Amino acid sequence: MGIDVGDAGRRSAEAPPAASPWATGGGPTRAAVELTAFAAAALAGTVPLALGDPTRFVGLPGAVAALVAVSASIRLGVRSGLFVALLTGVVFVTLSGAVHDDLGPAERGAIAVPIWLAAAAVAGVAADRYRRRSRALLVQLIGERHEAEAARGALERVLESAPEIQREGPVTVVAEGVCVAALDTFGGDAAALWDAAPDGTLTMIARVPHSPTLPLGMVTHVRELDDLGSQLATRRVSFIPDVERSHPELWDRYARSAGTRSVLRIPIAGDESMRVLTITWEERVADPRAAVEGVAQRFADQAALALEQARRSELQAETSALHDRLEAALLPRVVVADPAVRVTTRYEPGEDRLLLGGDFLDAVELRDGRIAALVGDVAGHGPDAAAMGANLRAAWRALVLAGLPLPEVLRAMHEALVSGRSSSELFVTLCTVSVARDRASADVVCAGHPAPLRLDGSLCEIAVPPGPPLGVADDPHWSVRTVPLPPHWSVVLYTDGLVEGRAAPDSRERFGLERLLERLAEAVEVGGGVLDETGLVRLLDRVRAANGGNLADDVAVLVISTG
Repeated sequence: MGIDVGDAGRRSAEAPPAASPWATGGGPTRAAVELTAFAAAALAGTVPLALGDPTRFVGLPGAVAALVAVSASIRLGVRSGLFVALLTGVVFVTLSGAVHDDLGPAERGAIAVPIWLAAAAVAGVAADRYRRRSRALLVQLIGERHEAEAARGALERVLESAPEIQREGPVTVVAEGVCVAALDTFGGDAAALWDAAPDGTLTMIARVPHSPTLPLGMVTHVRELDDLGSQLATRRVSFIPDVERSHPELWDRYARSAGTRSVLRIPIAGDESMRVLTITWEERVADPRAAVEGVAQRFADQAALALEQARRSELQAETSALHDRLEAALLPRVVVADPAVRVTTRYEPGEDRLLLGGDFLDAVELRDGRIAALVGDVAGHGPDAAAMGANLRAAWRALVLAGLPLPEVLRAMHEALVSGRSSSELFVTLCTVSVARDRASADVVCAGHPAPLRLDGSLCEIAVPPGPPLGVADDPHWSVRTVPLPPHWSVVLYTDGLVEGRAAPDSRERFGLERLLERLAEAVEVGGGVLDETGLVRLLDRVRAANGGNLADDVAVLVISTG
């Protein structure tokens, strides 16, 4: 069902105007007045003859008064006509009595009768005028009530169509729901939704029902659609009653093949987008804007909200997919074939940020049985830092798989950073470990990064020769420290975000390495001497609790364990 405003429009068209009946150019009312005036004049002329004194013309003042009263009612209105009739009647009777004191009752009547006849005629005119006005007002009220009922019904249908508009899914699905709801609300044979680009390009994103002559994705321009550009700019609802007659070019290009005769256009303005909804009829229909303009605006608001929500959901889905890819790049899937070795990783973004930090980690088992691991931190945050971290992680993996010694791996990564960074202030800290095939020792190299921790019944920081971060020195060098390992051990590599939080929610003191070792000992004790994934999660929970919430910086942790 749609809005039916044709009947109300027809009733309004049939209603007579509320202007004075004298301005209509004639009619029975004016004829009656003129006849009465002539009758009064004739009566005024014949009465003296009947009295046998044709020279006195005592009825002439009455005839003049009657004509003055009628003229006043025509020019000044009915009330003025009645007042003039009564006033002139009194004046002429009084003057006639003073001038002709010998006038008898019959002669005085000859003067007064035409005047009172004129007053009666004017009263009749008044009754007829008010009757016409009352009828016109009644017709107008009936028409307005019909339009109001139609608009209220349409508004109810807008509310009922809300579930159809608020479809779940991408913009194209919601757009199709908007078209279905538009047909239910406004009627019509077809509805289409067009996306308007800033350059004026229009792209059809939905149409109900589908049409082979107007396929989805078809593109046109506002300049090809007459005044649509200005209508979109002002967000005005527009209507074309007969496309063939008023827009022949539009008829030849689109409407003829689609069987479109009348078109209603409703702009739908979002926060950052503009669209236009077109509702078409195959037969010519009356202009519905008077009844539907307010409803159309309510409908457009609901449609804009639903489309904006769908657009934001699409953007969120795209952003989530991007973050998943970044997460895959920053947190690669670590697989170690040796069942005696376990690699556990954890990455958490800083406060109020998604996975767009500069921390990165990786681990890989080499063909000779060695296990190499890496944790690094790019100075800064955001997409550039995340991209640099992903690139360096990929470079590290390729270099260690090629069998290069760790110092040469770091030098090649340094050169890649210097040649590819966008700012000379960008630098990277990292720590890399290579565990021997027999798991009895490990080579450790640090480039301006916190040294790894060793758990082998006790907790300690591995002493590593200091080395510069990547991207700082012109000719950097790094030394390797070979560390012996007992039969059962764990090596923890981490970024500085793990120790730079607050020691307590209201404290300015840093969490620090000493507290980290204490919390690690608690996590290992609870885990039965093993720092597994559950223990790592428990450790991070304790660090966050001490900080009073999420940590300000990103955190990356990698644990290699045996036993």
